[in-house]
Amino acid sequence: ELGWQPIVAGNADQGLGFMRPDRFSLALLDQSLPGMSGLELAGLLRRKDPGMILVLVTGWGNEDILAKALAEGVDIVEEKPLTVGKIRAIFGKAAALKEERRREGKNL
Repeated sequence: ELGWQPIVAGNADQGLGFMRPDRFSLALLDQSLPGMSGLELAGLLRRKDPGMILVLVTGWGNEDILAKALAEGVDIVEEKPLTVGKIRAIFGKAAALKEERRREGKNL
């Protein structure tokens, strides 16, 4: 409905199994994933596909998580609960960031 084709993974390992470089434009990661945290998964995804936009969704909006998110290369952090409006805004930010990287030659 919002112009994206989602692939849903039930846990971090399943998500990693879907990963191929340049397959996805964006990963929407929950901080509280079964098996590993969204931050841990973000670090793995960043190494596999440096150009992917990484979005961390968390209900634990504290400074420690935000600092770690930046260190792991997370591009956008959004607090729960997610709404259609928040998802639409995330997609808008992601598209703008992708375009900015393309203009700067950083679309790895």
